[in-house]
Amino acid sequence: MSGRGGSYHQTGAEAEDEAARLRRQAAAIWGRERDALLAAGLAAGQRLLEVGCGPGGVLERVARDLGRAPVGVDLDPQLLVRARAAGPVARADGAALPFADGAFDFVLFRLVLRHAPRRAELLREAARVVRPGGVVCAVDVDESATAFDPEPPAWPALKGALAQSAVRRGGDPFVGRRLRRLLVEAGLVPTQTVALPVTTEDVPPAAFVETMLAPAARTVDPDLLDPAAVRGAWDALREWCTGTAGFGYALGWMAGARKPDDWATRART
Repeated sequence: MSGRGGSYHQTGAEAEDEAARLRRQAAAIWGRERDALLAAGLAAGQRLLEVGCGPGGVLERVARDLGRAPVGVDLDPQLLVRARAAGPVARADGAALPFADGAFDFVLFRLVLRHAPRRAELLREAARVVRPGGVVCAVDVDESATAFDPEPPAWPALKGALAQSAVRRGGDPFVGRRLRRLLVEAGLVPTQTVALPVTTEDVPPAAFVETMLAPAARTVDPDLLDPAAVRGAWDALREWCTGTAGFGYALGWMAGARKPDDWATRART
């Protein structure tokens, strides 16, 4: 897998809508993410690989800062068709990348590890293809922090069912808080961990629900919450968006780590 799979759900009929959502998501919060990536060590001229690049919304933005085309990999061929305009891309398993040791200066996972059952394998493979001194960086969420005020009555049950359904599929909706430790366990040396909050003051409420929470790409097992209740909960959130006093909040994290010269030894311990 490229990083997606696991708790990430998409059907062929939804591909166009999902590609558009991912590109809107990348655009909505790019300024804050860009600053965090630059602080983590992203710099002009670097060779960058994005694992789980989707339709290329981040690739095309990174290219402007690097002055060269980054490389993307993903398993979804429909999303890769859209990513090709941003630079060279390949259909590849993120746990078995088709690149030589040390081929890149910077490897990025963006909203990928939360869905991936094989997080440790993905990060070790990223560490293999980054050069000594290069950076592996992950951006992801901790959904325990997602909240609304005033809170729609149906939200707690939906939130809990979404999380449990993701975990059943090998996902980790709380992985944001664990990014630093996962990088250390991959044999890397952490350099920076930065909080990336997003609120309905940054993104309009309707876009916050549809673009950030992604109802169409989320699976809820019916034994956890009845499908009618799921639809009703999402409809209640959409209704919440029409109010004037509501406030929504989500919390992401960016963690970066460098590959030490003795990475091969660290990775075996």
